[in-house]
Amino acid sequence: MIDLDPFILQENNRPLDDFQGLTPAEMHCLLYQPLSDNCVVRLKPSIADDVLDQIPFFRLLEDFMTLIENNRGVVKLTRTGALPRFVLEELYGKGHIPDESIEKGISKLNRESKSSIISTVRITAKEMGLIKKRHNRLSLTKKSEKLRRDRSALLKELLHFFAEDFNWGYNDLYPFSPVGQLAWPYNLYLLHIFKNERYDALDYAAMYLLAFPQLLDDFEETHFATAELNFFRAYAIRAIERFLVWFGFVKYQPGLNTVEKDVVVKPLLWEVFDFD
Repeated sequence: MIDLDPFILQENNRPLDDFQGLTPAEMHCLLYQPLSDNCVVRLKPSIADDVLDQIPFFRLLEDFMTLIENNRGVVKLTRTGALPRFVLEELYGKGHIPDESIEKGISKLNRESKSSIISTVRITAKEMGLIKKRHNRLSLTKKSEKLRRDRSALLKELLHFFAEDFNWGYNDLYPFSPVGQLAWPYNLYLLHIFKNERYDALDYAAMYLLAFPQLLDDFEETHFATAELNFFRAYAIRAIERFLVWFGFVKYQPGLNTVEKDVVVKPLLWEVFDFD
């Protein structure tokens, strides 16, 4: 009887072009053990404060908790249960993540639903157990007090929640699909190996589709675009605009023809992650 174990081991450790040189074993780790010790992408064990200060979404989360603390530890919500305008204005005024429609005067920040970033920060804080809601008021938890004293630990928990639990499709109208979020560190790996190339969102979306072609089945052709183009646009919004940009790892200008916008990798990527 033939012993298949050596052949299976060989295949699992053979670099594949579809995975941009990663092996099936390495991709399996990205899928099921992201950022673990055996993963080709790992979070640095300790991150300096000046590095953490460069992560926009992280800073916004911290500022949200500080705002509550400075408001006598409580923020009273509106009658509909939304954040009041002064919270929106103060958080957006920090300038961490500008919104193009607000900056150009197309939209006004007069209610929480007008800002996907602030709405996401609130959801994140609640689901991470950093804030609690009682009698239509928000307040901080003991967990938030602990994590605010260990910013590296806070970032680790934030990444875990945002990448593993939060639905990246929450803020858009594309089909329910894990596009971009499935094996999410793979997006970081692509930035790492193509850091010196001038690639746009379309290039990164195409490489991601090459690795996970089955995800195209989640998309359909419409009167305005092919299924593949809808996939590319969803990837650009979810993985690039609302992950890589929100966390400060790339420079990228969203807008019309968004998949044709250049993606420029920022040095922050290597200050937060280690790569093999």
